[in-house]
Amino acid sequence: FDPRRWATGREYRYTILESDAPSPMLRRFAHRVARRLDVSAMQSAAVLLEGERDLAPFSGPLTNGRTSTVRRVYRCSVERRAGLVTLEMAASGFLPQQVRRTAGTLIDVGLGRVSVRRFQELADNGVHGAANRVAPAKGLSLVGVVYSFPLFSRETAAASAFDRFLQELTGSSLTDESEAYCPSGSGYDIFPKHPVATGMSG
Repeated sequence: FDPRRWATGREYRYTILESDAPSPMLRRFAHRVARRLDVSAMQSAAVLLEGERDLAPFSGPLTNGRTSTVRRVYRCSVERRAGLVTLEMAASGFLPQQVRRTAGTLIDVGLGRVSVRRFQELADNGVHGAANRVAPAKGLSLVGVVYSFPLFSRETAAASAFDRFLQELTGSSLTDESEAYCPSGSGYDIFPKHPVATGMSG
């Protein structure tokens, strides 16, 4: 069993703290921005990354002989929750630094340094590493992994945050009686019929 190579989908979260002062509780888990972000503009830019596309502009150096930079992004969203701004990305796979480069560029959108139109131009230009604003690693956490076979009981899997994520995406849950959690043609067919999530947070 190879937990990394056998995964068929992952979800990451990047957490941003809007505050003039550092937080002793969150300093290791959130990237602090001293100004209020335009979350609406950030969300407008984030959804442009959804679907199957070349994410080379948001990739760091490739390793282990990998050459393809095409990935399918199921969800890319930004929202404000209780004083924190979160970026959530769910995809079939991730490139090196993909989430951190996306977060760094979206922060620039939120601060008014980069327009939504400029973000789209950057995302579409195909230049490897063109999005060179890399957000610090401390805001990043892995929140869900999907495998093509059950690892735990249905009760354990159903309690996970990723079950709620699948429910939102497809209208089906790990607790549904139906065998197929991702209806054919839904755009999320890459997820297995028996996805199991293992939650982690950083």
